[in-house]
Amino acid sequence: MIDKIKNTINKYDMLSYDGSIAVAFSGGADSTALLDILHKAGYRPSAIHVNHMIRGAEADGDEEFCRCFCKERNIPFFCHRIDVPAEAKKSGEGLEEAARRLRYAAIEQTVKKEGILRVATAHHADDNAETVIFNIVRGSGAKGGCGIPPVRDIYVRPLIEVTRDEIISYCKENSLDFVTDSTNLSSDYTRNFIRHEIMPKLKEINPLASEALGRFSALLRSDESALDSLVPNKDADRQTLAALPDALLSRYIRRECAELGVHVSQHSTESLIKAVRDGNRYLITDMGKDIVGVCDRNSLIFRKKITEKTQMSSIMEDGETSFGELYMLFVTKDIKKACEHQGGKTVCLDADKLKGRLYLRSRQDGDRYRYGDMTHSLKKLFNSRGIPVEERDNIPLVCDDEGIVWIPGFSVADRVKTDNKENNTIYIVYSKRS
Repeated sequence: MIDKIKNTINKYDMLSYDGSIAVAFSGGADSTALLDILHKAGYRPSAIHVNHMIRGAEADGDEEFCRCFCKERNIPFFCHRIDVPAEAKKSGEGLEEAARRLRYAAIEQTVKKEGILRVATAHHADDNAETVIFNIVRGSGAKGGCGIPPVRDIYVRPLIEVTRDEIISYCKENSLDFVTDSTNLSSDYTRNFIRHEIMPKLKEINPLASEALGRFSALLRSDESALDSLVPNKDADRQTLAALPDALLSRYIRRECAELGVHVSQHSTESLIKAVRDGNRYLITDMGKDIVGVCDRNSLIFRKKITEKTQMSSIMEDGETSFGELYMLFVTKDIKKACEHQGGKTVCLDADKLKGRLYLRSRQDGDRYRYGDMTHSLKKLFNSRGIPVEERDNIPLVCDDEGIVWIPGFSVADRVKTDNKENNTIYIVYSKRS
């Protein structure tokens, strides 16, 4: 068993550099066997235990077992006690979701403090098989079929090619006691249902079902790696993306979204693929987590959603005026101040021709204004410039009591064009924030 684990560690370069390793140690059979094997193999592991305080005295007993196990073997032991039910109530998360998030946060806190470079978790071949089945049933793509990666960031899985039966046999042969989490015996949770109901049926078809699914996920990981290497670099133009097969274009979309912390749905992916193929200039797709995918005539980009729709009016006064998230405007009647104001473009309005106050507002349905002896619809103007839909409500319309007099990036309305008399000219210096 020790040789098998060493082979897995070497095969996946789990410890390819000098450094310490900790085991995420629950006290169950899997993590107990893992910690014992790494200790006997000379890797000098430490152990990190998290008491979620969900099961009361049972959880406290698990903590004490782990502490004693490590003390008997002189293994460094780190323990965190976290009131997960209370934290889940505060955050509104489910108990399992909160427990997982807080557990990993506690582990990474210890890792950072103690200078530990790798964390070994006790995921094994049966866990991987259950994950593959779970992902396939949910309708995942090839990425889901890859199962549990042997290495992910600082986390390594030395038991990933070992079955649960092999682990139990190792514990018996080495007289290793371990604790049993009572929640793992229930079929109420989806994963436990797969473990206790589905996997036994599959093993009636093939007793080596876990190993077979392990080979399946390993082959898919190899294929995925090869395909990922063919995906274009960031910010590829639309023409390049349109020439890609769906398998690569979908990977490009998922990769770009993953870098922004978004797990993109198949529906959103398919929507963007269609837009790239069709050359749709203005498709905006919600990717989740305040991220949108924007497909225009030249590119496919991902960026933060503009969440605040700037509907309120703002009186323009002498000095600097901000509007929403995109624009900064500087208003003055002093040409010297206008010239001194750096970082923008300048337009001129004839103050004598204005009707009442000068103010800013967002666009409204049916907006239009006249310049160049033509009346223009804002919708058509914005379309002609390829302005993304999600930006349009944040573009300031400079108005007087009679209507729009100017929009950044366009011409001044005919009725307020200056006749070059400096004493009745309003200068607006404008810039777009990056």
